[in-house]
This record gives sequence, structure tokens and C-alpha cells, in this order.
Amino acid sequence: MSKIGYDLVAMAVGKSPETESNDQLATVEPEILEEYAGDYELAPGIALTFIHRGGRLFTCGPGQPEVEIYPRSETEFFMKVVEGSVKFVRDSVGTVSGIVVQQGGRNIAATKIR
Repeated sequence: MSKIGYDLVAMAVGKSPETESNDQLATVEPEILEEYAGDYELAPGIALTFIHRGGRLFTCGPGQPEVEIYPRSETEFFMKVVEGSVKFVRDSVGTVSGIVVQQGGRNIAATKIR
């Protein structure tokens, strides 16, 4: 099983091992976090949900607990419970249109569906 698989299994059973991170936190305005909130389809019928609450951003997959993600920049966020990051992508008119999940040496694109 890949590192991604192990990380997903750990999250599914409620484990939250903290990973070391030297990342500095960026400041992201609440209005921008609200633009990131929504569902992003990784594959047909499989979506990641992003929730903006209290000036913070959280994510969860199907049947998984919410985890907080932390801003490295205005568009890139990292996780402490698994090694990985999420970059939010805008289209040519500036609307948030998707994400790129970077984990385990892979980049996985997802389209915003809601």
C-alpha cells in the first residue's frame, strides 16, 4: 500500500499523527478562504470538501473526519496529519475552479463542483 493509502487509512480510523513541518503560516483573508470552501471532485463520485470556519480552513474526504489545513501562501495549504499540500487554482476570470493535491510525490487535480 502507498503512503497515501496508509495516511487515508489512519485518518479513517481517527488517528491524527502530527508530522513535522517547518512551514511558516501565511495570512489569508476570510473572504478568500470563503471562496475556497466547497466540494472538489477527485474522481467520479469522490470529492474532497473544504469548509471555512472562524478564519480557518478544514477539509475532509468521504467518511473521513475533518482536518485543519494551514496556509503556506494565499493559494497553497499544508496538512499536519498527513504529508501533503493543496493548491487552489483560479480560472482566467479569477474564479476558484479547482485544486491540485500534492502527496506522496503525486499531483492529483480536482475540479470544483460546488
